[in-house]
Amino acid sequence: MGTDRKRGAAKRSNAARLFGYDLFVSFALGPPPRGTRSYASDLARRLRERDFTVFFSEDEAAPGEQLDKTLVAALRRSRTLVVIANRDTIENPRWVQKEVEEFTKFHPSRPVIPISVGGAIQDPTLADQTRLWLRLQDKDRIWLDESQDAAEQGVVSDAVLERLATAPARYRSNVRWRWIVRAVAVTLTVLAIALAISAKLANDARKRADDARARAERLVQFMLFDLSNKLKPIGRLDLMDSVNEKVKDYYASLGADSGRREIASASPNSGNAPKGPNRVSAEKVIDFDHAASLVSEGDTLLAEGKVAEARKAFRQSFEIAYRLVDSDRTNAAWAVELGVISDRLGDVEKITGALDTAQEMYEESLKVRQKLTKVKSPKDEWQRDLWVSYTKLGQVLRAKAQLDASRERIQQGMAVTAKRAAVDPKNATTQLDLAASYEELGETEMQARRFEAANQAFEQGLKIRQAAAAMDPRNALTQRDVAMSYQELGDAASARGDADAARQAFEKSIAILKQLTSFDPRNSGWQHDLGALYQKIGDLELDARHLAVAGTYFEEALDISKTLTEADPNNDDWQSDKAVTLERFGVLSELLGEPDQALIYYEAGQMITERLLKHHPDHTVWKSDLEWVNRKIAKLKQ
Repeated sequence: MGTDRKRGAAKRSNAARLFGYDLFVSFALGPPPRGTRSYASDLARRLRERDFTVFFSEDEAAPGEQLDKTLVAALRRSRTLVVIANRDTIENPRWVQKEVEEFTKFHPSRPVIPISVGGAIQDPTLADQTRLWLRLQDKDRIWLDESQDAAEQGVVSDAVLERLATAPARYRSNVRWRWIVRAVAVTLTVLAIALAISAKLANDARKRADDARARAERLVQFMLFDLSNKLKPIGRLDLMDSVNEKVKDYYASLGADSGRREIASASPNSGNAPKGPNRVSAEKVIDFDHAASLVSEGDTLLAEGKVAEARKAFRQSFEIAYRLVDSDRTNAAWAVELGVISDRLGDVEKITGALDTAQEMYEESLKVRQKLTKVKSPKDEWQRDLWVSYTKLGQVLRAKAQLDASRERIQQGMAVTAKRAAVDPKNATTQLDLAASYEELGETEMQARRFEAANQAFEQGLKIRQAAAAMDPRNALTQRDVAMSYQELGDAASARGDADAARQAFEKSIAILKQLTSFDPRNSGWQHDLGALYQKIGDLELDARHLAVAGTYFEEALDISKTLTEADPNNDDWQSDKAVTLERFGVLSELLGEPDQALIYYEAGQMITERLLKHHPDHTVWKSDLEWVNRKIAKLKQ
């Protein structure tokens, strides 16, 4: 559970690579009141939701890169500079001033739009500094006004967002990129046909064939990964089906090419080719790309609910990667890919209830990662991958009720992360990984009915998350993690029969989530978390036979479910939540002596769950839910 919530930094889109950035967000680092990182992060996120390409340094600068080099390159490729200017930044601009100067040096005619926080730009005592480096002496220069509260809370006002979103759509990088995607869909088909023909040419045409194939390889990767990432948020992954079919045909056609020559592993012919001094055959480079394309196909199929087809794609990818690793056990890039694919296969098998097979795949992933981390100076991401393997094994062993083994694996993962945290105690991501390990340990202790041990684990996780939130109090994600820790403590208290402690913990979690949702009412994830907590307190009141109070909480939960399902009717998780809440009303109606009303609620929940299972027939939780509600309906109809 903790593992699934972790996310890496946002990746640069191909729109940005090809056309640069629509906007560059310049902000001051450090804690408030000078620092505005949280506000800048929210601004970048909401502008991206409006289909702009945005450079935000903490998303775009990869670990290990020189920040100044990255920023200068991005400034040269940006069309508009947005400067978040509060009083402290204007008085002591430091790096922000350098960004303004660098941008205006390269683009003297392009707009620089300051966001004046709390009237800082209009302050006459700061006029000299403002004229000095913000270039506001021009009469036609404009700025946007933002309140001090909004900046401190890290939430961009709608007025500022609307003003910034007035750029003509025809100039946006994403608009240009979509035109390229449309052209690529046609071009890919043409190139696939051309490659099939070129493979049969005489040896004197081999060079031309290799060049054509290289272009097609780049287009394949472009289509599989970037187009998929664009279609997923709008629920149109079905459009990837035809692309995946073309890719299958393309790689199948390469099987007839027995005359592949040796190429260097650093060849530009393949974006995914592993780098290094050793020479790798062209066939293996193509196989590596093929394995990556199958992972992308599997991810798409899984998101569409096509579990069996996703399993097949992941299995094919695993077989290719395993063969590559077996042929060269020194190739770290191939080993990393094999670990990722093993995790994917394990996840699919776990979803379908094939827990033994899921465990086998997680063990395979663990074996690969243990070997990677035994080198003299292993990469930190390899250490984190090792923690992921231990955690996933702990989860599947818990699902198999092998609780001692689950506890051991989780603690092994915890030891890996604790070591990483000791090396870099200020690394918030590592600290939150450690908190997630305590969360997983608590879940295992809960299932073992060792409620005090579970409570201790959850409390330890809460302390870590509270410390992370204190370091960055405006970070909404760490605040949400604190809310989840309170929920876990409430679950532990409820399990050991301490309803008052459970209610107090749930109320603390609700208070945090209500504050978060007031800042961003459109965040469906936070709304979902809030609805789940209302339902948990409703269950406590139901058990205590406080039926009227329970009904109030269930109403809150149902209202949230209705809002979420109306906004996104294709979201299966929201639909499942609605079904469960309706079934809770069924139980409440039975206790109130209203069997006819109870039957109405049960049948409404049954209809939703049946519809979900049509698309996900292997979903074990929903199958169990349907069996339960069917028994309830049958009993009432007797």
